[in-house]
Amino acid sequence: VWSTEADPAARAALSKTLESVHKALHGLLKVDETAEGRAFRLARERDPAADQNAQAIVIHSLHRPGAPGIAAVPQSTLTGPSRESASIDPKH
Repeated sequence: VWSTEADPAARAALSKTLESVHKALHGLLKVDETAEGRAFRLARERDPAADQNAQAIVIHSLHRPGAPGIAAVPQSTLTGPSRESASIDPKH
């Protein structure tokens, strides 16, 4: 209706009405950013793996204990050049 209205006065009145409706809908439908941020923070604290996967760039360690083909060894033994020589299960 607004785009086809030729009368400038009617067009101005329609513009004001649409502005009011837009503001009212924005107030009703706007996301509560504080609650959203708190929910994200709590979820990330509860699940470190999900927190890591929620990052913009995710780099997974392929040599972590318990990974497919890697024996469950303490993390302290997987440092430096010895990472490549970790126990590898040939069945995987």
